[in-house]
Amino acid sequence: MSHINLLPWREEKRHHSKKEFIVLISVVATISVIVICLAHAAIFYVYTAQNKIDIYLNEQLTEIKAEIAKGQALDKEKQKLLSYVDEIKAINKQRIETTLILNHLTTAVPAGVHLTDFSRKGINIEINGVAESNTRVSQLMRNIQQIKVVKQAVLSKIESSDNGGNNVSNFNIQLVLNAHDEIISEENGSKENNAKENERQH
Repeated sequence: MSHINLLPWREEKRHHSKKEFIVLISVVATISVIVICLAHAAIFYVYTAQNKIDIYLNEQLTEIKAEIAKGQALDKEKQKLLSYVDEIKAINKQRIETTLILNHLTTAVPAGVHLTDFSRKGINIEINGVAESNTRVSQLMRNIQQIKVVKQAVLSKIESSDNGGNNVSNFNIQLVLNAHDEIISEENGSKENNAKENERQH
């Protein structure tokens, strides 16, 4: 039986297996490096994208806050203007009412009575004056009570005094007016009645 030397073949097989192992390790290492690089790239992309989103959201939030602040400032200015308009309307109403009251008082004041002071606060009016006698003051009160826009009239003070040898009566009258709408309504009603009366006369 012949003897075959298998040592070279075994050595070659071992060398071939070692070479395949090295190639496999290299491939695995290469793939690992690629995977790690891709993972790092993906993480960096996500991180960068998130930063951009955060920056954008912060910018939008800042703009929204600025718009809200601007809107609040505009609302405050609007409220101020509305308050100013309401004050002007109230002043205009009081001016109209005061003119009407003075017109009525002009016709209500009898001879021998002089008004020295007239002041108003809201629906309250205070009148001071001098009369030749208490009878004149009583006549004035009756005339004032006939004024439809006057809700209440109170003679709060009447005092006699000497004025250069003449005995006169100093008086104070407190008036309470109707509401503005009632005053205007009464005045319009009076104008309509006067117009109808004039038509009848003609």
